[in-house]
Amino acid sequence: MAQVMQHGIELGRSFIQPRYWGRRGLDYLWSGIGAYLARYPQYRYLFGPVSISGGLPADARDLLVAFYRLWFPPTHPLAISRQPYPASLPDVLAQFEGKSYNDDLTRLKSLLGNLGCGIPPLYKQYSELCDPGGVQFIDFGNDPAFSNCVDGLVLVDLTYLKANRYQRYIGAHLGFQAG
Repeated sequence: MAQVMQHGIELGRSFIQPRYWGRRGLDYLWSGIGAYLARYPQYRYLFGPVSISGGLPADARDLLVAFYRLWFPPTHPLAISRQPYPASLPDVLAQFEGKSYNDDLTRLKSLLGNLGCGIPPLYKQYSELCDPGGVQFIDFGNDPAFSNCVDGLVLVDLTYLKANRYQRYIGAHLGFQAG
């Protein structure tokens, strides 16, 4: 964890004003993060909490945690939640084959749709940010102090950043740096 802390940036919770809600709000946030990373390229990691609303049905929260544990597991146990989210039950895990990410993602979307919800936007964004191995969810925990949400501790290794994301969010700012 010392390597991550020394070469990482902790991202806290963000709030987007309602007038910026929609497709561009998160894009603006990523652009700001990219501008910072363009100016300070010594940082390799991004980490911080990513919330699943406590207002989602319990089955939806279970499915989301099971999916992200399956497809974005930690390579090392860098941290453990103080209030861990229960381990995924076998019947929840059985919803996913674990062979094809795209097939399991389609299945997750279908199951969540049946429950009247979808994948939280930041979970979707993080999972699409890097090539395989670049995003890990270190652990999941209950957060009663934040509306009973489930927090996933995400770790992003920027050396795995997809080329198109690098260009859009970091490369776009490289020509604008002042000395």
